[in-house]
Amino acid sequence: MEIQRYRLNRSSGLIYRIIEYPFRLEEVGEALDIIILHATPPVRGQPFANMPEQDWIGLCFLDPELNWAFTLLNSGKSQALRSFLNYTNKHELSSVTTRISLISQTSHRGTQWFSYTFEAFPLPNINVSEIFNHHYEYPLIDPTVNLEFPPANRDEILSRIISQQTPIDNTHEIFDMEDIETRSKFLIWN
Repeated sequence: MEIQRYRLNRSSGLIYRIIEYPFRLEEVGEALDIIILHATPPVRGQPFANMPEQDWIGLCFLDPELNWAFTLLNSGKSQALRSFLNYTNKHELSSVTTRISLISQTSHRGTQWFSYTFEAFPLPNINVSEIFNHHYEYPLIDPTVNLEFPPANRDEILSRIISQQTPIDNTHEIFDMEDIETRSKFLIWN
């Protein structure tokens, strides 16, 4: 098992695997099938100098080759994270294979970008708990990404979610606030 990093490029609609040495991006395509082991709550930050401050979710997952992998989902100027938050409300993440796809969106002004979609499929014939327990020394957040943890506070997260929801959404049910406060040997938020 290797540690891999992926980039979901919402401006091009493509997913890349990051090759460290020599540094390059290897195109994966417009979709990626993964088994999500951990997802952080949305965190406000600017981990990359060329991108504005926005909300980020860090994912730790098993990629198609069952490598331990990381990627970030970003909100951009839209509510792009809402599709993931709604997805997590419907599925126990490590009990399904998740297909992340990037689909084209166009604003009323004609601006084009790509948004996330998530689809659940049955797990392959593997024991995720066994893999997870066998590699307990691996982190659940990408240690190379500089985001402030924990999110400022749970009231801020809740107010941000409620302010973004429409009257017909049940977005306020997305987070179990006890999950936000959970500590583990993989990551400790002081």
